Amino acid sequence: MSHIVSDIYALARHYGSSKFTLVGHDWGGIAAWHFAARYPEMLKQLVVLNAPHPAVFQKMLYANKEQRTAAQYVSRLRDPEYETRLETIGIEQFWTSLFGEQFRHGYISNDDKESALQAWQSPGALTAMLNWYRASSLIVPNDEAAIAVETTELAQELKIAAPTLVIWGMKDILLLPCLLDGLEMFVPDLTIARIDAAGHGLIHEVPDQIIAIIREWMSLR
Repeated sequence: MSHIVSDIYALARHYGSSKFTLVGHDWGGIAAWHFAARYPEMLKQLVVLNAPHPAVFQKMLYANKEQRTAAQYVSRLRDPEYETRLETIGIEQFWTSLFGEQFRHGYISNDDKESALQAWQSPGALTAMLNWYRASSLIVPNDEAAIAVETTELAQELKIAAPTLVIWGMKDILLLPCLLDGLEMFVPDLTIARIDAAGHGLIHEVPDQIIAIIREWMSLR
């Protein structure tokens, strides 16, 4: 993650931004949390969409059984044999397992699907994608284990000073709404916008609504 944060920093410096608004979804949101904690002086505002604050995520993986069960996909993706399994299944079937429903509803175009499949089949691309999960320091306990709540060093490392808007698709089945609980402990200037009709793919499902929420929030800051 330190490399990703450094890339964001370099990009901002390249464009001469002294203070800017950073927006991130999913892994981009995780990177945004880390950047905001590392470089608070560079951010005017932070917007995160369905990406849990890392300290809250780690805490809930111990404290909340439903979230622990939902997160077992991380362990599967970390399996060193997963590339071989996906080659057997087929890249298109893998893509469909992730985005098929959004594609069927027209939220993702056929051109975007074909572009993704082409990129995913590039040499080394699949391993690079999976390595995001393998490189993460997140601990995903065994779903069957009875585990006590633990605290992590992330609690102190990832305090967020910037005014922050978190937009959450409440139908997300992988990152559950419980990940909003206690977020204000790490983000004092926090606004949460819940979208009941959207899930994890909210950027595809309700883009116009998301844009409207962000613009209204920014206009009030």
